[in-house]
Amino acid sequence: MIRFRFHSATTALVTGGLLAMCCQGNAAVSSPPNSAVNGLSVAVPGGLDSRIRVFAYSPDVVYTLPVTVGMHTHIPLGPDEELIEKPKMGETIQWRVSGNQNNIYIKALKADVSTSLTLVTDKRVYQFELVATTRATERIQKAYFVYPDDEEGILLNQQAKTSKRADAAAAEEERKRDQELSPQPISPNNLVFFRVEGNKEYERMHAYDDGRMTFIRMPPGIQDLPALFLVDTDNKLVPINYTVLDRKGHDDRDVLKVERTNPKWLLKIKKSVEVKLTKE
Repeated sequence: MIRFRFHSATTALVTGGLLAMCCQGNAAVSSPPNSAVNGLSVAVPGGLDSRIRVFAYSPDVVYTLPVTVGMHTHIPLGPDEELIEKPKMGETIQWRVSGNQNNIYIKALKADVSTSLTLVTDKRVYQFELVATTRATERIQKAYFVYPDDEEGILLNQQAKTSKRADAAAAEEERKRDQELSPQPISPNNLVFFRVEGNKEYERMHAYDDGRMTFIRMPPGIQDLPALFLVDTDNKLVPINYTVLDRKGHDDRDVLKVERTNPKWLLKIKKSVEVKLTKE
């Protein structure tokens, strides 16, 4: 038995699902998946890889999350919060959800179905669109959040719609790239590098784009992952999601992959550190 504990009562769950309806019927949601994510790669013990997706939290964003059929996707909550309600799913026949107050595990039973998921904690509300897939290149093992401070949280609310459009545009660009039959290798002459300004601890950061995507290599010894913002032409900040690529070894650095380009970026680490990236 797996149990979710709440403030007033304890609700017992059958392993593999929250609702008895999860074990009945063969109905499926007809909506096809509409997102694209990074490729599959071999995990290095102790390092983050491309099967881990990082989101900048906003209460007004619905996060699209691919779930590989037959394999679970882990959603850890913030260390300072816990569930106060059972997770709510729109479709409960082709999906399974389990876990406890701080860790949620999602599993899809059939490909090409989608549903909604809402998580309510004592601090935040999370909204997801779950999309079932069988493509190994879309696998996400773990999806977790970084939490900007209160001022950044207000900004995220204001820019939620812009962020959603930016993510949709990036997904469309990747879909078009996947359809190319013979992609050409990228020439080093096409790489554009960024000037790094801000905290001295981050002076050894390296950032560049190849005309399609942006790569940010974190300084050695840095463990905290940043919240990433695109600086638009009006100098407004738009929160952007990114993927952490595999480390090649234990001494390697984390590399952030952003599936779009822009002349200016801003990284915020915790509440006191800001790093500006500007194309040279």
